[in-house]
Amino acid sequence: MARFEHETYHTIQKVKTFTPASSQHDFIFAQLAKNIENACIKLRKYQLATERVLIFLRSQDFHDTGLEMDLSGPTSFPNDILRVVSPAFDDLLASGTLYRVAYSALADNVPGPLPSRLCHLTQPVMSPPNRFSTPLLTLLACI
Repeated sequence: MARFEHETYHTIQKVKTFTPASSQHDFIFAQLAKNIENACIKLRKYQLATERVLIFLRSQDFHDTGLEMDLSGPTSFPNDILRVVSPAFDDLLASGTLYRVAYSALADNVPGPLPSRLCHLTQPVMSPPNRFSTPLLTLLACI
């Protein structure tokens, strides 16, 4: 079966089930943040930026609650998105409810160059003695 990659992504979704189900605010937010970070990695891979984010939580008894938020401008950085999501997440989470799934979607993605805030790889510091060694050690130079 051939695997085809898209030329562009209008929406990027990341969803993960976690066990056991939890009602802990920090743990559930961490799961959601991890999904947003993974979606942002894909955004940057395809040189895209998002203008809208959707978040959903699924409870232990399979009831979904979610919110959709517009961002102030296109971004591909999770910190920019999490600044908007964090206050909304506090309103979304019901106290005492056990949740099992955190879902995030980045929508209204637009093409854009790689942001200048990204770190650029420089020359390798050392070369491995053979092909079975650990990965190359590289320095990061942030702009």
